[in-house]
Amino acid sequence: MRPNSGGLRRTAVNHLRRKGMANPERVRRLISETIRELELDLRDLVVFTEAATGHYAVTPVIAAMAGAEVYALARDSRHGKTETAKSHCRKLAQYCGVWEQVTVVTRKDPRQLGRAHIVTNLGMVRPIDESTVDMMGPQAVVPYMCEAWEVRPGDVDFKACAARGIPVMGTDEDAPGLRVFDYVGPLSQRMLMELEIEVHKSRIAVVGNDKFGRRIVAHLSKAGALAFVLPHLRGRIHRSSLKDCDGLVIADYSSEEVIIGQYGQITAEEIARSAPGISVVPLCGEVDVHSLADEGIPHYPSTGSGKHRMGLTFAALGPRPIIELHAAGLKVGEAMARARLLGLSRKQTRSFALQHSPAQLIK
Repeated sequence: MRPNSGGLRRTAVNHLRRKGMANPERVRRLISETIRELELDLRDLVVFTEAATGHYAVTPVIAAMAGAEVYALARDSRHGKTETAKSHCRKLAQYCGVWEQVTVVTRKDPRQLGRAHIVTNLGMVRPIDESTVDMMGPQAVVPYMCEAWEVRPGDVDFKACAARGIPVMGTDEDAPGLRVFDYVGPLSQRMLMELEIEVHKSRIAVVGNDKFGRRIVAHLSKAGALAFVLPHLRGRIHRSSLKDCDGLVIADYSSEEVIIGQYGQITAEEIARSAPGISVVPLCGEVDVHSLADEGIPHYPSTGSGKHRMGLTFAALGPRPIIELHAAGLKVGEAMARARLLGLSRKQTRSFALQHSPAQLIK
């Protein structure tokens, strides 16, 4: 749809720019292009998702521009207040010409959840616990808006969903034409540059045992860095690899261990002693950033990351990664929802979605 014209559009643009969206017209264009490329068609479907701030405000707008009726849940969070999320969602939807399709709500209500075909596992909607599942109708599906191996404990009650016959599927971020996961390389490069590490000609160690570490090293190497992966930081051999390094990227999303900190793989004191001059990027994985600060070790972001979480998300790069990822997740939801409307079983729905969307099975 074309954006609204006149004063309403100008008001929306000014609001969005004040709130940090540098180019709302580019955001609208990227949404349109992504919908077209994914052939996302949500007409006659109801989507229950979040109303968020920053670039994450795009999700209800993507769904609406693809034809859905949308309920967007706004709540207070560490990212912003309820009213901020509501106004950001409203202004972006107005600018993109779909405000009449979007209803912002402030609580989970069975009257709305019961109508939803697609319930996204995002921000304010989490957790999709047993009480949430009880509000959902028999036609509901849950697209888990990331890869299956990234599933976090507590986000979705899989047993409750299975008991109700509600399918839950992940999103293949490496699907042909999508390649969302490739943004992890530029994201790590940006974080290193925040620490005044030029990347080119720099020696950078990346700690990780999953997809994050491999992708980051591949990207940094192409950018001219001497980059290498370490499986962990336990033991003299791995710790000695940090000597003369400019940067240390912690990128072990899957790890259950503390990587840097007391009782972790290595302490900040040991890093300062074995690798003076190093800076640390806690991209994902448990890192005690307070101990890094105590030892005078530069690090970014200052808030750190955590188990199964990222210190910065792809939104730090711009709107495109979030638009592509969330549109892809909605495409998974579309395929599952269409299958359910055809009367297919939960098992058949998953098979259908694997054939017709970038869906992944969650074991």
